[in-house]
Amino acid sequence: MLDLPIPETNNIAKLVPSTPGMNIKKAFAKYDKHSPEDKILVDEMKEILANPSDQRYPVLSAAQKMEGAIRNTGIHACGVIITPEDISNIVPITIAAKDSDVIVSQFDNSVAESAGLLKMDFLGLRTLTIIKDAIKLIKANHGIEINTDHIPLDDEKTYQLFQEGRTIGIFQYESPGMQKYMRELKPTVFADLIAMNALYRPGPIKYIPNFINRKHGIEEIVYDLPENEEYLAETYGITVYQEQVMLLSQKLANFTKGEADTLRKAMGKKQKDVLDKMYPKFIEGGKANQLNEEKLNKIWKDWEAFAEYAFNKSHSTCYALIAYHTAYLKANYPAEYMASVLTHNLNNTKQITLFMEDCKTMGVDVLGPNVNESEYEFSVNEKGQIRFGLGAIKGIGEGPSEAIVQTRQEAKFQSALDFFERIPSSQINKKVVESLVLAGALDEIDHFHRAQYFAEENGKTNIEKLLKYGQSFQAGKSAMENSLFADFADEVRIETPKILPSPEWQNMKKLNMERDIIGFYLSGHPLDEYKVQYDFVAGNFSKEAVLFSKNADEVLELAVATASVDDLPDVDEASEVDMMEENEIEEKSSKKAEPKGSLNFLALDEIDAYREQNFGPEQIRLFEEIKDYREKQRFNNNSKEFTTAGIISDYIVKDGNNSGEKFAFATLEDYSGSFSFRLGDKDYMRLRDKLDLHRFIILRFRFTISRDGRVFINVTDAFDLLDAFDLFAKKISFLVSPEKLTRGDVEFLRELIAQYEGEKPISFYIENTSQGNNLETKSTIGKLEIQKDLVKKLKDYQHIPFFLN
Repeated sequence: MLDLPIPETNNIAKLVPSTPGMNIKKAFAKYDKHSPEDKILVDEMKEILANPSDQRYPVLSAAQKMEGAIRNTGIHACGVIITPEDISNIVPITIAAKDSDVIVSQFDNSVAESAGLLKMDFLGLRTLTIIKDAIKLIKANHGIEINTDHIPLDDEKTYQLFQEGRTIGIFQYESPGMQKYMRELKPTVFADLIAMNALYRPGPIKYIPNFINRKHGIEEIVYDLPENEEYLAETYGITVYQEQVMLLSQKLANFTKGEADTLRKAMGKKQKDVLDKMYPKFIEGGKANQLNEEKLNKIWKDWEAFAEYAFNKSHSTCYALIAYHTAYLKANYPAEYMASVLTHNLNNTKQITLFMEDCKTMGVDVLGPNVNESEYEFSVNEKGQIRFGLGAIKGIGEGPSEAIVQTRQEAKFQSALDFFERIPSSQINKKVVESLVLAGALDEIDHFHRAQYFAEENGKTNIEKLLKYGQSFQAGKSAMENSLFADFADEVRIETPKILPSPEWQNMKKLNMERDIIGFYLSGHPLDEYKVQYDFVAGNFSKEAVLFSKNADEVLELAVATASVDDLPDVDEASEVDMMEENEIEEKSSKKAEPKGSLNFLALDEIDAYREQNFGPEQIRLFEEIKDYREKQRFNNNSKEFTTAGIISDYIVKDGNNSGEKFAFATLEDYSGSFSFRLGDKDYMRLRDKLDLHRFIILRFRFTISRDGRVFINVTDAFDLLDAFDLFAKKISFLVSPEKLTRGDVEFLRELIAQYEGEKPISFYIENTSQGNNLETKSTIGKLEIQKDLVKKLKDYQHIPFFLN
């Protein structure tokens, strides 16, 4: 419109510093805070705007005027305005969108409230439907009618679930961070859950360690004024709710209820100008009540900080109550609750995988699909096992599922032939049957294995033969029923197809096809064959992991039971709660990725999280300040090396730009997910003999920062996962307690050392409970060959904890 060339326009855009959230107005306002490079850019913008004859002036000037203008309108997800009469008499209204009959206000939410209108938020939560469907399953399986209004708020199993952090699938409490805090807090009353719901948000999250320590008596509860105790006792002296501020403002400074509510709104809307106006009244009111002015000033400053994250208790209580209901159902009826959770995540394969792992942890079996038992949704059988829903299989809609369920109500399917004879041929086709076979839904009704259904003879698969047989059988049956001589007719006589034997698929092919049709591995995982080696590389047999697993549940209980407040360590020492910055509170970042074991292992779903945590914008900016490229190279070469492991599920080699050059794209999969990486020509040539499709590997890598600040994965080496113990297991150590060691344990170790004699040294860590530490002693009776079978035997024995390296 202004005839400025596009390259010139791009150059103007680049004058605005690239800091997140930056615009022209902020660039000028925060001039003193800019880096020297950014100041040069801002100075150039000022020069352009000061010179109307500059050809760039009209563009930049227009941009400055348009900045902050409303670009488009939207609809609040759940905001509803309620008026005493026809809304059009009070509020300007419009149609939400083209071809829509939804009416919306032309006021935004803040203007509507200021105009005196009643604005309500009606939240439609999927969790409520999950609860409703779980209650239906409970009634069907147990004959119990549960009314959520009558669920007791002191259920022991429910609090045990929270205390153990088993909150996957629990509304508002399922993030890894919240699970960690639940284990440390060990909530015992409903008020604990309300407070944690309010605290686990940007801002107040930094007070969670204090909240936990004060609950357990590790940190002393201190009140600025004795008068504060009445309203802050339930949160151990920490201001958590807006309602506490409202009540305290009335008690300390004689605020009216209306003024207290204004104070609440100002905090909720972060209206600092309103707070500033109320400050003198608070101080004068407190002084009139003979309260210390210095303490009043401290309280007000704390409240100003509190305004940054102020949350109301009523809101938090509602969320905590819904969370409690879900936890109650999971603790008392785990199969029914998790079946409902799985049903409502049918289209989210990553979440389904997570929930199925949680079921396994709880001891709840999740069985694969079965045409004799599966419903469209996930269901629970008489044995309390969850049965995979037919609706979760790709290519199986409600029609075929309903036909299968209705047909088997007469009688269960006795064989594959019986299935095709009885299922209405109008409801199934070749694609539906292929999906059922690949998902394993026909495995239990006949002796045929999955490959047999796809075996061909004379250009036709056995699936096609069975479909044709079913159609012919049903047509013959229909004709016979409509015959004048139906009462005298024999059974339908159609020649049954011959299902010839064929080789079974290899396990890898079977699992991959199952994953393609379901979205994930269900009957097994390719890594299962190397699970012991994978666990070793992942640090699950490290000294830290074994000792933590053994002692973690005892530490807090022991501290609270045996120590007085004076004898306990300082708060900073006692609290091991990792602090999170405000921008890390989102679910995406709530999973803190920590390398494990001596190999600095990261699961595949942790790599991006670790990269984000450790190579954020600030680190990149500092790195970019290193001008010498050789210095950058030294920085990269000296960076920490990490390890991951899995199966190569995708591997593509391509030609490079120059003659003879090659590069590769690979995708690695483990139990947590997948991760893709690229190998340049040099890396590909160095590692090509170690990488291939469906190969199980250990990958060593570094995070490397490029010239332009991008962080990427630099693969340094690769090894066969099968060789994990030979390559990385240096020694084995046994943790023994003289008081608990039995003659059987000694005999077990003696036989083990004789059976697996090798070259790796043995150590014993002897528990010294009187001094609270462990004594290490090296074994002189032999050495071991550390291998898969040895480790499996030790795991299965369970009586003697051990660790490697």
